[in-house]
Amino acid sequence: MWLFCPGCGNGLIVEEGQRCHRFACNTCPYVHNLKEVDDVLGGAAAWENCEHPRAYFMQLQTRSADEPMTTFYKCCNAQCGHRWRD
Repeated sequence: MWLFCPGCGNGLIVEEGQRCHRFACNTCPYVHNLKEVDDVLGGAAAWENCEHPRAYFMQLQTRSADEPMTTFYKCCNAQCGHRWRD
């Protein structure tokens, strides 16, 4: 996903903060703050092999349409790369 500044039209860059990420423009003062990330589902057992507090997720319909989607997770720490699904 690529976001653009609504003021000047330049591409926004990602800035990582302590508790959240945000998109900022290099040429004007526009900043788009993202919502704070919720805890990833899966309980404490899902995090046993991962020392990073955040994960990426992706949902796919792996079963029939009347079944819930499967959520796949990957640790944000590139060196860890722990994966699991829910």
